[in-house]
Amino acid sequence: MAVTLIVFGVAGFLINPGLQTRVLNEAKGAATLASAGNISAFNIGNAVGPWAAGLAISAGHGYLSPSWVAMGFAGLALITALAGSAVDAVERRRAPVARPAAPEAPATAVEAVEVNPPDVAAAGAATERSAR
Repeated sequence: MAVTLIVFGVAGFLINPGLQTRVLNEAKGAATLASAGNISAFNIGNAVGPWAAGLAISAGHGYLSPSWVAMGFAGLALITALAGSAVDAVERRRAPVARPAAPEAPATAVEAVEVNPPDVAAAGAATERSAR
């Protein structure tokens, strides 16, 4: 039982950075608002979970009923995550693939080599002087 609680606690803390990163990556131009919404959702979950578990116990379903409530919330979270992944997959398929532009090949050999006419004349004159 103690090992399960430790694993559950570690998993709970490890999920936050990944979710926060995803929210910030998806927020185009409103990172602060998206971050605030994400943290607010966590706080709402921290309040609603114990409240729903307390309702289940108060309704006379026993002390194990919070486990069933938690399983229901986990199922809803899984459905939400799968739906989000499906929407992302559809958006990726629809989005055009950005490919880097290929460099254009020169139309002629003259365009391939930049020639500065004064340099060519000077080089030619130097070659004639050295040949004499």
